[in-house]
Amino acid sequence: MTAVGRWPRLAGWAGLLLLAATVAMLARPSRPDRREVLGRYSLEYAALIGATAIAGAWWSGGFARPGTPWAGGAGVTFRALCEAGVMILFVFGVSEGLCRLAARPLAHFTGGPALVRDYPKATVNSHGLRDPERPFAKPAGAFRMLTLGDSFMFGHGVADDSTCARILERTFNARGGTPVEVVNASHIGFNSAQERAMLDTLGLRFHPDLLMLAYVLNDPEEKPLAYPSLLPGSLGMAMEWSSFYYLLRAIAFRALVAAGKMPEYPAYIRAMFDPSLASWQRHRAALRGIVADAASAGVRVVAVVWPYADKGHAFTPYGFAREQAMAVAALREAGAETLDLYPVFAHDRYEDLALTDADSHPNARSHRLAAAAITQFLDAHGLVPGRAPVAAHAATTATAAAR
Repeated sequence: MTAVGRWPRLAGWAGLLLLAATVAMLARPSRPDRREVLGRYSLEYAALIGATAIAGAWWSGGFARPGTPWAGGAGVTFRALCEAGVMILFVFGVSEGLCRLAARPLAHFTGGPALVRDYPKATVNSHGLRDPERPFAKPAGAFRMLTLGDSFMFGHGVADDSTCARILERTFNARGGTPVEVVNASHIGFNSAQERAMLDTLGLRFHPDLLMLAYVLNDPEEKPLAYPSLLPGSLGMAMEWSSFYYLLRAIAFRALVAAGKMPEYPAYIRAMFDPSLASWQRHRAALRGIVADAASAGVRVVAVVWPYADKGHAFTPYGFAREQAMAVAALREAGAETLDLYPVFAHDRYEDLALTDADSHPNARSHRLAAAAITQFLDAHGLVPGRAPVAAHAATTATAAAR
């Protein structure tokens, strides 16, 4: 059989495989909440079944009598698809390799995986928390603090022992007296509603004496602003390993921003702090719920508000003063004793606070400064047992030392 003659036969076998796949997919319905077509399939799944059946029926024509238009057409189209697939795989492989070789310079544009690969590995315990293994039962005579927050308090990008929670625990215990445990229940990407759920389902099981809620200015978001997914559903998730795919998503995001179809992140943050929005009211309800749920368990609540580091601007003047003030006011109105961390960083440059020029999460120095300010605040308000209030000059000295 000639090379040309093989293609219709190969197309025929491919068609049979696709028709078998169609039968298998027909036997497997979508999950119950996605059965829009015939009471069995989601729209996307039904479209996939239809496309698979059509391609299978067309290519099965490769088994037709040689020389017929159907057999010839099936062979030609199957060969063209195979050749295009090889070319696409070659281009993708070369592009992926170049993106990985140039990971560091590209990280200044894309952020994301190229940066995270260089960060210290976060150790999590059996509860999924970035915290040492602890029993739910509090040790006799100990004082236990629970921290809630997102990636800032989680300590994204810094070593386990450099997170604010671990520094606080070491600081209090180094002074002797009542043993203090600081349980870090923060999670990357959590908003205030998710933090409340974490408190109710897991946090209160640790029987904390004090809850510290770490607030970041993206906490009101209900759906994170992310680079657009260029591929549908599970296919896009399956490609998250690829640096080249991430670069394409970053380019698409920049193009959408330039076209006014998506906001830059600073504008996105400012837009969330709109009292007329239903999402803002839901956010405030979540804050009140956190304080109320903690109070019902006899737990006092302290909130700390991180400033937002914008690479394009220094902290003085602060471009998010309005949003910072609204966050502080919302937390105080919810009933939390609130510490505004902006004054701690007011004279810093972006690079003083941030991990990298493409990642505005706080670095190890910023965690030390925040921990020092929180320690002073807790001491001054008598929120940790056996600690005398810190005088103003002593507080200033401690912050300077932390720097």
